[in-house]
Amino acid sequence: METESEPYVRLATLRQLHHVMADMNAARSLADTLQTVADGVVNGLGYELACVNLVRPDGDLVVAAFSGNSAAEALITGRVGSRAAWDRRLTMGERWGELCFIPHTEGWVLDEDDVPQWFTDGPPPRFEDEWHPSDRLFAPMFATGAAGGELIGVISVDRPRNGRIPGAWGREALQMYAFQAAIAISNARLRANMQRALVRLEREQQALRASEESFRQAFEYAPSGMAIAEMGGDQHGRI
Repeated sequence: METESEPYVRLATLRQLHHVMADMNAARSLADTLQTVADGVVNGLGYELACVNLVRPDGDLVVAAFSGNSAAEALITGRVGSRAAWDRRLTMGERWGELCFIPHTEGWVLDEDDVPQWFTDGPPPRFEDEWHPSDRLFAPMFATGAAGGELIGVISVDRPRNGRIPGAWGREALQMYAFQAAIAISNARLRANMQRALVRLEREQQALRASEESFRQAFEYAPSGMAIAEMGGDQHGRI
């Protein structure tokens, strides 16, 4: 049965989600957006650690942002996990909508794969829904915002502050957050591509202007008369 205080807890969580999503969409660069996504999980969803794994052009995933622990951040940021290892993880464990939960009783088989991780061992859970240090929870992010689109990254979370495996509300909040994070990351990539295109266009225009100026000066300051002649046209053989 829903406790009397639960609706107020949900309302507070929604308010916090609103703030972190607003920050996420206000970030300008891709790097800022990725870090804001990781920070939002820690600040708004009640996890002590969060990691954003971004799909690279070659398909592998790189740890692009980390939040919650500076030592763990220094240990794994920038490291790469193969797409094959990630595909294996995302097809294991329990499916919570689009989330993937791998309990410690199954996750031990992943300890030797090449995905960067910070998980540690710990004592057996004391109660049924207690979070174990080796439990793994992943929130895939898709280009279209929903499963079936192109995978653009995965949010990894660890250590819920209440010490419990997320219930239905916590799962829904994380899934909603991953959906919005995918949109923010896609928009940041689009802005970055547009900025690169504008810079490239400006450089091409500068080169064209420089070429035209050089061409003009060649005629203007020539020591003897110069003219442009064209062969061909309708009257072949005439200049």
